[in-house]
Amino acid sequence: MSGQKNNDDNLDKKSLPGKGTKPHSISRRLTVGLIAVAAQICVITIAVIYLYSIREQEAALMNKAEEYRDYLVGALELPLWNYDDDTIKTICSTFFQNDLVAGIMIKEASGKVVSPLGNQRDPDAIKRTGKIYHQGELLGSIEISLTKRYAKQATRRALTIFAAIILMVLIAFVLLTHLFMRIFLKKPIEILDRIVRPYASGIYDPKNGG
Repeated sequence: MSGQKNNDDNLDKKSLPGKGTKPHSISRRLTVGLIAVAAQICVITIAVIYLYSIREQEAALMNKAEEYRDYLVGALELPLWNYDDDTIKTICSTFFQNDLVAGIMIKEASGKVVSPLGNQRDPDAIKRTGKIYHQGELLGSIEISLTKRYAKQATRRALTIFAAIILMVLIAFVLLTHLFMRIFLKKPIEILDRIVRPYASGIYDPKNGG
């Protein structure tokens, strides 16, 4: 019997929290849970906004590429009709100074390349092509490429600012949550913690049917 009692005492001692160990309170766990949920919501929100911004920037860049193409189609009609290569190169070179323009290529109807400028093989660029006519006769075609580099940089800058704002909001949320729990929920949580902690440690009160 004494041996059995010693074994039971040893089990009870193992089930009790030792000295120097302080189990996490319910309030701390609740606070950590709220912070984790808020952080996940922030991460998801930032990801959604980033993807939306990328699509918006690409849509704006596509519209800009179509606008540039239409302008060049009209500007190059007469020079192509008159075989004025110097004017064609001047127009393309002037237009190529735009930082958004990654490449311009003009072809005659025969397939001869008149004025290649920049990198036309960039797979990440947005490209638009158009045919150039004069009085119903096909003179040639134009292909213009716009780089996504500046659009991505603008998106990253906006995302960085938004992430900083979200971080400050999250910190404020954590502080306010902690303050709210200390002021309004401290007593109820402490009472609940005192009731639950013995059960969590394996100590059951026989009077309560444990």
